[in-house]
Amino acid sequence: MPSMPSSSGSGAKPTLPSWRARSRRDGTVITVELDYPRLLTLAQATEPSVILFREGDWSDAAVIGRMGEVLAALTEADVTGSILVVDHFRVRRRRLPIGG
Repeated sequence: MPSMPSSSGSGAKPTLPSWRARSRRDGTVITVELDYPRLLTLAQATEPSVILFREGDWSDAAVIGRMGEVLAALTEADVTGSILVVDHFRVRRRRLPIGG
């Protein structure tokens, strides 16, 4: 699983913009928008992977902290070809394509 990039060397906390750039290269979209997973479902798409943050007002710091927890618990295979729905207490995973 790719590690979260840091903005200034090892040990530094990653910034949200640097994580967004990394996720685009690796084929994973991180979003709070419900329409993106819905469009993938309607299109029967198998990529890109999506990490959807739900249920709450997510600050940048909260997203970065929770993302670190999620990435520590999952493998690259868990994320690839999936929609992960992340809230403050759990992570749900659905494989793409959904309904196919």
